[in-house]
Amino acid sequence: MRIFFFLILYSISILPYSGDSLDMPVIRVADKSVSGREFLERYEFTPQEGKSTKRSNSEKLMNFAYTLIAEKLWATEAGVLGLDTSEAMKISTGAFKKMFVRDALYKKIIRGKVEISPDEIKAGMIRNSKKLYVNFLFSEDKEEIFNLHSLLKKGIPFDTILAESPELSEQASPLEIVFGQMDPAIEDSLYKLKRGAFTSPLLTPDGWYIFRLVNKQEQTGILFDPENESYKDAEKIIRLRKEQELYREFYIKFFSGKNAVAKSEMIKKLATAISENAVTRIREDKIDTSKTYQLDAYDVISLREMLGPDVLNTTIAEIAGKEVTVNSFLLQVAFDGLVLQDVNPDAVLKTLSRRMRKFIEDEMISAEGLRLGLDAEPDVTRELASWRDNYLAQALQAKFLDSASVSDEEVRAQYDKIFNEKYSPPQLNLFRIYTASRELADTVLKKIAAGTNIEKLFTELKKRLPDLIDGGESGYAMVSDFGPAGDIAYKLDAGEVYGPVKSGSKFLVFKVLGKKSGKVELPERSFEETKEKIRTQLSLTKLKSRMMNYTVSLAVKYGFAIDTGVMGSLHPTGINSFAVRSRGFGGSSTAVPLVAPNFEWVFRYFDQVKKLNP
Repeated sequence: MRIFFFLILYSISILPYSGDSLDMPVIRVADKSVSGREFLERYEFTPQEGKSTKRSNSEKLMNFAYTLIAEKLWATEAGVLGLDTSEAMKISTGAFKKMFVRDALYKKIIRGKVEISPDEIKAGMIRNSKKLYVNFLFSEDKEEIFNLHSLLKKGIPFDTILAESPELSEQASPLEIVFGQMDPAIEDSLYKLKRGAFTSPLLTPDGWYIFRLVNKQEQTGILFDPENESYKDAEKIIRLRKEQELYREFYIKFFSGKNAVAKSEMIKKLATAISENAVTRIREDKIDTSKTYQLDAYDVISLREMLGPDVLNTTIAEIAGKEVTVNSFLLQVAFDGLVLQDVNPDAVLKTLSRRMRKFIEDEMISAEGLRLGLDAEPDVTRELASWRDNYLAQALQAKFLDSASVSDEEVRAQYDKIFNEKYSPPQLNLFRIYTASRELADTVLKKIAAGTNIEKLFTELKKRLPDLIDGGESGYAMVSDFGPAGDIAYKLDAGEVYGPVKSGSKFLVFKVLGKKSGKVELPERSFEETKEKIRTQLSLTKLKSRMMNYTVSLAVKYGFAIDTGVMGSLHPTGINSFAVRSRGFGGSSTAVPLVAPNFEWVFRYFDQVKKLNP
């Protein structure tokens, strides 16, 4: 059955489809489309409320389709308004393009050249079936470690020397070693040891080690089967090691004879400005100095004003004959994300100098990928289009943020409603984990999915990584107090976990501990102490309604189509997941562009359709 809705400026069609090709479009908006492959990938790696509930797959898929349609509608309008030509969009699009080109180059000349023989996998599986338990002696000094080795050879017991060594405190029990954990050369030495034997001094990036094998556990009955987990683990470790070796060979050969010039005085000037700006913001915004400082959009605006056009347009580096300005380098650093452990000028300079080295390397590798025409590869163009649309939609949405003004009279009326009429909007109690690290957010979700309690996980991570983790139990607060996360959380059941949600510069993962609704007796608070919070809540409500209406108007203007046949051929797992994708030659991103649930606009849209087509 085919259903068409027609207006002068729009059309929506839901089309039957009998095939199951993932390359067919499942969504069309103006000149944009989303293939079944891209739709499924984004669905799987975009956390959504209720994904694991008993709600039908078709309903969940349709809601996600409307969310993606909204993104494409906003991206289309952003292009019409010329936002794709803005400096910020040019920088972000260029940065993504280079990242994807480097990734394609890595796959072509490194990952694509890895060959693994059955004998190598069999040897890896044998090692993977063993666990070694070792003690070690350590020294940063070569002469000292060889003196210790000489004493061992003369018959001095290992334990006697270890008892007098500072590293004894790290070895309350022997260290467990498994296949793939250490450098292959060191691993070879360890797996050759007999119980009680020790190695010669071994050099590592940390210093010199002597290992003694205390015990060995071996698993019997190894099954040499490609479907076996042990087989897959061994293959993965061997592949990674071969990739690393090929990368080292490429790195030495590729950069040999290549030259680039970075102007130290301009790097120092930029570092000083970043330091001064950070110190000012820490003082004025009362930022906790015990935590890391992360550069954000406000910093970039302030820095550009501080430096002025003359400095911003000054060359900071020359790479293969191409000049890079201070402005271009600053925007690239901001795009990649800059986290400072210390805002002291010298510390910032060291961090920025390391970034400049990486920037130069990335530019040279990107240039090689572009020379080979890898920017035209289907995967590169597909990913670039997806991320570009996501950023365009965000750029247009950002223009709405200051548009929902709320009068003092509206604030006072809402205060009276809440505190004088004893009315309270719905409330939530959440346990939240915040982190600025995409990789750490990924780890948090995987551990929770594996059964780890979120409160226990937070306590453990807070002890180990105090600068990277924040959060805890919120206590009951109004839904709007939680921002976008509140709308999502209220649709979940108590006990459900969701994330990550982008919250400023951080990623948020939360668990719903409890929900309340209806009339609730709230503790008395004065108008003065609550008015700004109420103003923010009312502003967010207005903003949400205005953006929903704007989405409806864009749907009328551009139209959209959903192919339910292609959608019906998709088979999602139904598991809420989030992943970080490591890119070739360094760098990482979320597996897909993240998008917040945004499907409720479609109900207003269909109401409008009914009014126009009674």
